[in-house]
Amino acid sequence: MNCFSVIIEKAAIPVMTLMIWLATNGVVMAQEPEVSGSAYTLPYLMVVMGIILGVVCISYPSRRRDRARPKQYIPETDMAAIIKQQEEEEAQEG
Repeated sequence: MNCFSVIIEKAAIPVMTLMIWLATNGVVMAQEPEVSGSAYTLPYLMVVMGIILGVVCISYPSRRRDRARPKQYIPETDMAAIIKQQEEEEAQEG
């Protein structure tokens, strides 16, 4: 299974949902507005929900068991020796 087919499989449902929403949104927006509500209530509600969902996804901590170590700054002097030392440490750990 190649990468392109995996992307298509994962994107099929959101793309179809977007297409259906776009098809029905034009019909709904073309109708006469009702007196009881505004025509922009649903679009604004969708925008607010999207913003809330984005904030929740970004704020939610990851569930990684082992946290990634930050890269250490390596000065340009004697970089080959430092890299060799790090490789030896990783070989001993792994």
